[in-house]
Amino acid sequence: MLIRNTMQLDNVLLELILALALREEQSAAVQAVLPVLIGPARTAAEGGGFAAFPFHKLAGLSNEPSKATNARAVAILRKLGLSEDKLGVVRGRSVKQVVDRVIRNQGVQASQWGSVEGVVAECAPRVLKTVRP
Repeated sequence: MLIRNTMQLDNVLLELILALALREEQSAAVQAVLPVLIGPARTAAEGGGFAAFPFHKLAGLSNEPSKATNARAVAILRKLGLSEDKLGVVRGRSVKQVVDRVIRNQGVQASQWGSVEGVVAECAPRVLKTVRP
C-alpha cells in the first residue's frame, strides 16, 4: 500500500480512514483497530511463516492526502452523519498520517507467530478482549 499517485482510490486506505474516523465517534460501534503487520511470506526452506514487516517502506508513503480515497471516505462518512468539521479533518489527512495513526498502537507482528494459524490464534483473543471487556 505505498501510494505514490494520490489520485487513485485505494480500498485498504479507505478501510483504514473509515475505521479511524468511526473509532473517534462516540456513537459508533468501532472500539479499536488492530493492525496485523505482515511481511513477505517465507518459503518452506526458510521456515515458513512471514518475514518481519518492512517498516522502512513506510517512509515512502505520501505526505499528501489521497484525493480520490479521502473523497470517497468523506462521502461515506457524510451518509453516516459525521459533522462537516470532522469530515474536513478526514479530507485533509495524508496517507502517511492515516497509516501512522493506525500503527501508533502496534498490533500483531505476523513474523512473531510463525504460521497463518499462529497469527490467527494471537489475533482472535485480542479482538475478543476488545469487544467483550
